[in-house]
Amino acid sequence: AGMKRLGIAPEGTFGALVSECGFEVFVRDDGTNHSDYPSRHAEDYDRYLREHGMDGDNPWEEWANTAIGPDGELRSGWVLENAPFAARVPKEHSETAWLTTRGIEFIEGQGGEPWLCHLSYIKPHWPYLAPAPYNDMYSASDAPHVNRSDDERQSDHPLMQAWMDMRVSRSFSRDEVRNLVAPVYMGLIRELDDNMGRLFAYLGECGRLDDTMIVFCSDHGDNMGDHWLGEKDLFYDCSARVPLIVYDPRQEADATRGTTVDQLVEGVDLTPTFVEFFGGQPKPSVFEGLSLQSLLHGQALPWRDFCVSEYDYATRDARRAVGVDQGDARLTMIFDGRWKYVHVEEMRPMLFDLESDPNELVDLGGDPAFAEEVDRLRGLHFGWARQHHNRITRTAEEVEAMTDAREPPGILIGYRDRAELETDGLRLPPHARR
Repeated sequence: AGMKRLGIAPEGTFGALVSECGFEVFVRDDGTNHSDYPSRHAEDYDRYLREHGMDGDNPWEEWANTAIGPDGELRSGWVLENAPFAARVPKEHSETAWLTTRGIEFIEGQGGEPWLCHLSYIKPHWPYLAPAPYNDMYSASDAPHVNRSDDERQSDHPLMQAWMDMRVSRSFSRDEVRNLVAPVYMGLIRELDDNMGRLFAYLGECGRLDDTMIVFCSDHGDNMGDHWLGEKDLFYDCSARVPLIVYDPRQEADATRGTTVDQLVEGVDLTPTFVEFFGGQPKPSVFEGLSLQSLLHGQALPWRDFCVSEYDYATRDARRAVGVDQGDARLTMIFDGRWKYVHVEEMRPMLFDLESDPNELVDLGGDPAFAEEVDRLRGLHFGWARQHHNRITRTAEEVEAMTDAREPPGILIGYRDRAELETDGLRLPPHARR
């Protein structure tokens, strides 16, 4: 609708870039491939599965997101109790394997020209279903111990109470659910690791490791029951502190190769890093981030003193539970390497001291003894907020509709069993109801 209002034709070069957030699409797969999902992008994977003998109305749903139960019945990956069963799709044709193959095909097609490939793996992610042997490669005893305390469950912060009371949080707070899902999540990580090994082997064989920068990162983690939470929300380290591994082939990076740094890095730092790698100059008027080149090459240049993360929870049930207007449903995290401060509009802030409390179990935001620390971090937040930032463009009506829907049509997250799902007025895909 926004492009139509501006008179931009989506089929044109500029229109295609705008509609795809600036990407030149080689293949697109968002992982949200239920038949009812309005923005489904699974045509390529559907075609691939059919070419390999896996047909159906929705091959992704019926093969990658369906398992066979002990009595031969079809089990949907949308229901958490089915997580331990192996997906019907063989490992060599899973989403992860297919995306790796498509990534290699893209690189092969570039010849000697410069290129940038955003190879965005879906898994590990819900629906939590893995192909054999990854589905039962690990057990609950292999998973890290759940990180939460009884005192957390009695938090006096109204937003945290509302969040812990959401269905997905209640589901993952059940030990029996976490013990089913966490080992499969670990299996999906191993599957990703194996396929990235295949990708790196190809890059080595074709000589591209000599001139290709590789960045491994993620957009979020998974609470998986930590802090009595499910899904990927909020700013605890289990969700917000994501991996970042950078391989820089240039000789200037040899001095730092194989090392780690403690500087605070944000996701927005990657774009200016890529621009500099290709020989361009960072554009602070366009990019908010800082190029990582100085860190990669061991250069002692000024760096940020704190990092920032933002979250809009307008479409979450917790927003209505605490009576916050959608315009105020904003959270902002300020982290300086020790203190993690979370600004909560309309409520008191949260504060964690990761030096004395690395597991983030004690919220000090309401403790008068730490008022000075809260004021200092609030000042950092205010200074940062006065800088230029982009704004969202969704209308109030769209946000309310998204809140009513909870999740897009066909996305079924956190249901323990079929009965719980149907109590919410939802249904499994037709092939799983037979």
